[in-house]
Amino acid sequence: MKIILQIAVALTLLFGQKNALAQCGNDQTPPDPQLVDSLSYDPLTGDLIIGWQENPAGDACWYYIFYKNPITGSNDIIDSVPANASGNYIYNITGNNASNQVEAYAIGVKDCCNNQMFTILDYHRSMLLQGTLDKCDTAVNLIWNAYKWFNSGTNVLYQVYVSQNGNPFAYLGSTTDTVFQHKPVGDNTVNVYYIRVVENGGAGPFTASSTIFTITIDLLNPVQFLDLYTVSVKDSSTITITFIPDLTAGTKKYYIKRAYAESHVFTDIQEVLYSPASQVTVYDVTAKPAEEKYKYEIWAEDSCGKFSKKSNLGTNILLKIEKDNLLLQNTLTWNNYRNWKGGVNQYNIYRAQDSPNGYYQLVDRIFVNQQPADDTVYTYVDDVSDLLDGNGKFCYYIEAEETTTDHYGVAGMAYSLSNKVCVDLDPIVYIPNAFNPFSEVDENRVFIPVAGLYDPLSFELTIYDRWGHELFYSNENTKGWNGKDKHGKLCPTGVYIYNFKITSIYGDPFEYNGRITLLY
Repeated sequence: MKIILQIAVALTLLFGQKNALAQCGNDQTPPDPQLVDSLSYDPLTGDLIIGWQENPAGDACWYYIFYKNPITGSNDIIDSVPANASGNYIYNITGNNASNQVEAYAIGVKDCCNNQMFTILDYHRSMLLQGTLDKCDTAVNLIWNAYKWFNSGTNVLYQVYVSQNGNPFAYLGSTTDTVFQHKPVGDNTVNVYYIRVVENGGAGPFTASSTIFTITIDLLNPVQFLDLYTVSVKDSSTITITFIPDLTAGTKKYYIKRAYAESHVFTDIQEVLYSPASQVTVYDVTAKPAEEKYKYEIWAEDSCGKFSKKSNLGTNILLKIEKDNLLLQNTLTWNNYRNWKGGVNQYNIYRAQDSPNGYYQLVDRIFVNQQPADDTVYTYVDDVSDLLDGNGKFCYYIEAEETTTDHYGVAGMAYSLSNKVCVDLDPIVYIPNAFNPFSEVDENRVFIPVAGLYDPLSFELTIYDRWGHELFYSNENTKGWNGKDKHGKLCPTGVYIYNFKITSIYGDPFEYNGRITLLY
C-alpha cells in the first residue's frame, strides 16, 4: 500500500506540473521588476531583514534574494522563497557582514511559467552606523550612510536612539542629515546607538534600521589636585620647584609661572610635558634668589588644550643680614614661606663660621604657633661676641619646615631653604688713650693698639708731635711706641698724634687717627 500511495502522489505532482505548463502556452512575459520595501539590521540577532510585497504581476511563484558582490560586482543569488497566500514577505539574511561594511540586497522574481525578472533589481543598502568620542567636547559624534531607496524617494527622517549601560533604548532626537551629535555624554557608561529611518520625512509607513554602534564613554578625568610641594633655593642663581601632579588626570603639560612677590602678574618661565612621575622637579635658572622674592604657581593643561587646574603658591625665602661691629651681632631677616598644604611649623637657623662652604650648625629655631600674614617678616639677632677666634666671617641660611603633612601619599612634610648670606666683621680694635713708659704694669709701658680679625702683615703705627713731625713708625704688630723719638730720646709728657692702619682678612683697609697722652 505504501509503495502504491507514493506512486500515486508522484503521478499527481507530475500531471499537476504538466497541467500548469500546459496552461502557460506561449506566455513568455516576465514578472514586473520586484520592489523592496526596506532593508533593516536586527541588533538582537545581527541579521539583515529584507521585506517586500507580492509582485504586481500577480503570477509570481518564486522570489530570489540577490546579493551585490562588492568585489566582483556580480548579482549573486543567495536563496529563494516560494510565493505565499498573504503576499507579504520578510527574509532574514544571516551570516552578513553589515556591521563592518555597507551591503546591498535585492529581490528577483520568477513566475510559474519560468519567466523571470533578474535583470532589473531594486537594490537596498544597509546603513552602517559609526561614531567617535570627542573627549574635549564631551560628545559622541555619529555618522552613517544615507538611506535613499524607499519607493517614495529620498525624503526621509533619521531618528536616533541610545541605550546606556544595558537600559532600554531611548529616543535622542532626529535629523534629516546623516550626522548627529550626542552631547553631553556621561562618563563611565557603555552607550549603544542605532538609527531608525522613516520614509516621507517621517510619515511612513516604511522604516529601516541601521547597524548598532557601541562605545565606552571614558572622558578626561579632571585634575583633582596639583600640589606645589616646595620652592627652595639651590644656589646663588637657581631656585628648585617641586610639584606633585594628579596622575589620574588627562594632563598634557604643565606651565611653571613666576611673579615678583609684590606683583600679581605671572609669566611663564618653563613648560613641562606630562610624564607619569609622582614628583616633578624643575629649576628656575633665571632667578636671582639672593636679591629677589618670587612666588610661583603651576598650571595644568589638559589634552584638549584647556587649563584645568592651578596649584597653590610657593615662595622662595630671601634672607638678609645686617652686622653690628660695635655690639658684635648679626641681625637676620627673612620673609614668610607660603603656601604649604600643612603650613609652616618652624624656621631653623643655620650658621657656618669662617667659610661659606664650611660646616653649618643649627643655632636656633623659631616656631610658628599660628599661620602668619603673607607679608610677615621674621627677625633673629645672633650674638657672635664669643666667636671671635676665627676670621670674622659668618654665613647663614634659613630652613623652613612644614607641619607634618601627607602630600597625597607621595611625600611627607616639605622643607624649603633660603639663600646663603655671609658677613665679614670689621677688625676689632682697642686703642689706649694714655701710657707711662715707667708704669709698674708691663702692658701700660708701651703704646700699641690691640686688634683682632685683621691681616697681621698690614700693621702700621705712626706717632707725630703736635707740629706734625714724625717721632715713631712701626710695621710690626708686636712693636709699639715706648715714648722715645727716632734718636732714642724720651719725649716730654704731653699729647701726641697717632695714625694706625690695618687691613682686614678680606682686604678691606681701615685707618684710625687719634690722640695719645704720654705720662711719667
